[in-house]
Amino acid sequence: MTGAAFINDDGIVIIDADQCSGCKECIEACPYGACYYNKEKQIVQKCDMCLHLVTDGDMPNCVTNCPGLARFFGDINNPESTVAKILKENEDRVFTDREDLNTKPNVYYLSVRK
Repeated sequence: MTGAAFINDDGIVIIDADQCSGCKECIEACPYGACYYNKEKQIVQKCDMCLHLVTDGDMPNCVTNCPGLARFFGDINNPESTVAKILKENEDRVFTDREDLNTKPNVYYLSVRK
């Protein structure tokens, strides 16, 4: 392992392309199956929540371009944020992926059924 994958202060898992050796160990280690090998660049990549946009205070592209307006992004620790309000109003429907692993993920889903 090269140490190319790390969690930043916001809880986003980042793969540093400059540090990645292309060994693919993080693909095997990722419990979510989120990493993939980019053959052209010969590195492992994954969604980084559009870190370049979020750092500047913008929203990730998947949020701003979702035609169904089904994606939200924000600070769940700020009770005034949209995401915190949605999570609070729907506590009985909120879940995370792979809760059994206790990885403390920062992506939440709402069940379509109450």
